[in-house]
Amino acid sequence: MLTLSLHPVENRSPRHDVEFQYRRLASDRLSLTFTLRGGENVALGSISSPLVRRDELWKQTCFECFMANAADRGASARYFEWNLAPSGDWQAYGFTGYRQGRSEVSLEAPRFTRKQDGETFIFEFQLSIPIELQSKGFEIGVSAVVQELAEEAPFYWAFAHRAEKPDFHNREAMLVIVPDVKDGE
Repeated sequence: MLTLSLHPVENRSPRHDVEFQYRRLASDRLSLTFTLRGGENVALGSISSPLVRRDELWKQTCFECFMANAADRGASARYFEWNLAPSGDWQAYGFTGYRQGRSEVSLEAPRFTRKQDGETFIFEFQLSIPIELQSKGFEIGVSAVVQELAEEAPFYWAFAHRAEKPDFHNREAMLVIVPDVKDGE
């Protein structure tokens, strides 16, 4: 498990924490599992049936995954963003550069499971890897926006923070390398 860290400018003390793990299942599938301890303090919502593709999920509790070609570090490097709600609702966008050219990406809805063990919630999302990234290794940035029930503003968590304000699109925060899948693996 890897631990997400709270943005350093945050002066409140959250009553929860977030960890994640990832695993490349195949050339076109990535599993992301988020463990939320203290989930009884968090606005989670009920599971949607069916799961719905929705905009603006980041305005409430939401897990995020950014994907980019590890070899393409230019200012106009294309990247992808997944928004994943604890209800199972989701969204996927493609960008043509830093916060530029956002458009919905045609990807299969994630497979989703949600489990609870006391105050701990476990959310697993199996994501489609965009075709541009399937034949190579790529970088991911993993983050979470967590809205506690008693708070007006959310808490911002990420594997790495590289800006004065929370900015999950910042390429310098995409530090986790997902290796290529070799034939037969």
